[in-house]
Amino acid sequence: MSLKAYGVLKGRAIARRLGSGSSPHYQIHIVDEIGTNYRIVDKVQPSITRDFRRFDGYWGGKPFIERWQYPIITEAANAYSQFLAQNIISYSPSARDALVTRKDAPNAIMVGNPIDVVATPYSVFGKVDLATSPWRDPRVRIALRRAVDYDAINDFLSNKEAFSAAGIEVDWQYNTHAARDPAFWLDPRLGELGDASKNYLFDVTEAKNLVSAAGNPSGFDIQMNVLAGSNQDIIDLINGFYKKTDFIRVNVVALQRQEFYDNTIYSPNFKGMTGTSSGAGGATDQDYVLAQIYKTGGPQATFSDPKMDEFVLAQRRAVDFGKRAEILKDWQRYAATVFYHLPTRHVSGTWSFEWPWLHNTNEPGHLQWLDANMPRRNG
Repeated sequence: MSLKAYGVLKGRAIARRLGSGSSPHYQIHIVDEIGTNYRIVDKVQPSITRDFRRFDGYWGGKPFIERWQYPIITEAANAYSQFLAQNIISYSPSARDALVTRKDAPNAIMVGNPIDVVATPYSVFGKVDLATSPWRDPRVRIALRRAVDYDAINDFLSNKEAFSAAGIEVDWQYNTHAARDPAFWLDPRLGELGDASKNYLFDVTEAKNLVSAAGNPSGFDIQMNVLAGSNQDIIDLINGFYKKTDFIRVNVVALQRQEFYDNTIYSPNFKGMTGTSSGAGGATDQDYVLAQIYKTGGPQATFSDPKMDEFVLAQRRAVDFGKRAEILKDWQRYAATVFYHLPTRHVSGTWSFEWPWLHNTNEPGHLQWLDANMPRRNG
C-alpha cells in the first residue's frame, strides 16, 4: 500500500537547511501536530517504516482501524517474499512477473490498474552541448525516435504474448508528445498528424537517412543520463536498438538521485539527453506538461521557441473547450516536426495484488475495516 496525504498539519515547525548552493533542501520537524485527517503520524524511521495511528477525535467519526504501518522495502525479491508470507497486504510486480505472482498467490486479488492518460514518457535534451551537437537539428532528434521499435519494447515489457495466452488482453496506449485525451489526441498510425506522422514510426533506414542529411554521415555519439537503479530494463531495451544501428552510439551515465534531479529534472543543464522518464509526474492536464517542458523558462524547457510559447498560452486562454482542443491539435502537428523532446516508450496498464483483508475500500479511509481472518491482525 502506498503512503497518501494525511491532511493539514498546523502549529510550530522547525526547518533545518541541508546542503548549499542554488538547490538546498530542508529537513522539517513538526511540533504540536494538529491533524485534520483520520490518521496521526506515530513513527517515521527513514528507509525502514512509516507508522500511523488513528485519530479518535476525527470529525467524520472514530476510524475502525487502529494502526497503519508502511514498511519501506527497496529490494524487489524481499518485497515479494514478504507478500507471499502475508506480512504485507499488497504488492505491485512488473508485468513480466505478474502471471507468476498470480500463480504463487492464487488467493490474492489481482487488480488491473488504469492507465494515466496524461503521462507521456519522454527524454529531454540538455543545454550544455546543444549548440555544437548533431541533435540541435530536428532531423537527428526524430532519428532517435525512429531508430527504436517501441511497439516491440511495449509487447515485451507488458508481457503481451503470455497474457494473451492466459485469455487476458493487455491495456496499452501509443505514446506521442500529447496526452491521450480523445478530444484532441492525434494518432500517427492513422496519419492524423499529416506527413509528420511518420516521424513517430519505427524505420531504421529512414533514421539513418535523416542523420546523414543533417550532416552526420558517420553517425554521432550521445551521452544518456539516467537515474541509477531506475528503469534499467527499459534503458537496456532502448539502447539495444541503438546498438543495432551503425550510426547512433550511446554512452550511458548513471547519476545518483540528487545529481540526477538537480541537473536533469529541475533544469536542463547537462550534456546529451536523459533516459526515458515516467512522464510529467503530478500532471492532471496537458497544460501542466506544456508549462513544464515546452514553454520558455519551464524547468525542462531546453529550447526557446516563440511559436511554441504561443501555443502554450493560446490553449490556456481558450474558454471554449472545443477551441482549446483544436489549438492542441495544431500544437501536436508542430511538435511532431520539431521534436524538442523525445517521446519514448508506450504506456501500459500495470498490475497489483491485494490480500482480501481490507474491506469497504470504496468508502473514505476511516470507514474501512479489516477482515477477522487477517493474519497477525492485532500485531
